[in-house]
Amino acid sequence: MTENIHSKGLKTAAAALRQAMLAALPEPEDCPGDFSPAFEEKIRDLQKSHARKTARRQTFRRLAAAVLAVVIALSALALSNPQARAAVFSWVRKVFGYRTTYVLPEKEHMALPEYVPQWLPEGFEVVFSSEMEHSRVTAYFNPEQGYGGFDFGYQVATGEARVTADTSGGDYTQEIVSVNGMYGELFVEKNGAAGNMLIWIDEPRQVILTLYGFLSPQDMMHIAQSVKLSDSTN
Repeated sequence: MTENIHSKGLKTAAAALRQAMLAALPEPEDCPGDFSPAFEEKIRDLQKSHARKTARRQTFRRLAAAVLAVVIALSALALSNPQARAAVFSWVRKVFGYRTTYVLPEKEHMALPEYVPQWLPEGFEVVFSSEMEHSRVTAYFNPEQGYGGFDFGYQVATGEARVTADTSGGDYTQEIVSVNGMYGELFVEKNGAAGNMLIWIDEPRQVILTLYGFLSPQDMMHIAQSVKLSDSTN
């Protein structure tokens, strides 16, 4: 019984001491932290460096995923339907839910031309390029901007060339456009949560061209309109 009384007394005394110590502390606003200008500058540099590195990692992950998707989409498939070769139209557009696929049957074997954008948004440079026998994809990134990026790809018809625009990852609007007189479609994500897409078709050369990335529709159209054949393929 005596031990219980002592125990309760100690708890009461400890609680009172705690309250007294807390009451003796000054208010937070009365305790401004005084740091040297050099220290504060180092902290700001550290915060900026961390933000840039985080944005760059996220951008490269998105860009790598986008490039991989384009490379897979540009893979040539064997033409299994003989009737497609006798189709009146040189290319076919198929829509299945969120997927719009463009099919360009081969008329005769053609070598892969080389297309080069003559205009890029300021600061963008090539960070990745992959070339296969019948397709090519190049990724661009602005290291100063720290986010965004886009890739430009194309494929010549071999057996059956096809490219698919998958809009399941966002809320897209779709618009038919003209790229230097060629048929194209522009897919714009309303909320900026996913990249925009532009697909157009160079029928005389049997090539499907694509742009995908975190660019404004205006910049995407400007890039597409600037695309030219290199001197070696003219």
